[in-house]
Amino acid sequence: MRSLTLVEPVLFAAARAAGAPEHAAWQRDMAPFALALAEGDPGRAAEAFQALWGAAPLSALPPQQRAYITDRTGLIALQDSALTRDTGGLLGWQRLEGLGLPVLLLEGCRSPAIIAAVQTELARRLPMAQRRIVEGAGHMLPITHPGPVAEAVRDHLARA
Repeated sequence: MRSLTLVEPVLFAAARAAGAPEHAAWQRDMAPFALALAEGDPGRAAEAFQALWGAAPLSALPPQQRAYITDRTGLIALQDSALTRDTGGLLGWQRLEGLGLPVLLLEGCRSPAIIAAVQTELARRLPMAQRRIVEGAGHMLPITHPGPVAEAVRDHLARA
């Protein structure tokens, strides 16, 4: 492998490990989603999740797309231990620091603040990391801004 590109990695444990205040704010922002799931209401959970992370409100999407997202909201909670507690050990001693290849960290300027906190910690720990922010984009930047994303990846690959 010559290089690595990460588009808004959601390793929330990195922000928590760094003591970033954005982590507590993110937990508060995600509380309506978690509550809706706990109460067995995937529709309300999907609305809460889409409001934070989606390119458009759930109600603005076509019915088939709304159903697809709603049917899969439970999968988000299944990833919680890996993303919030780093059960895979990615943040272990010298794990990231030992990655000896160029890493591009892509993010949207309109993404939730937790993303910038995650990216800051990853950039601090990855020795060959470069951050690139896509103007006007949110979390779904490969979908909403494919041109700038492709350009950033192409530039990264050319340098690697």
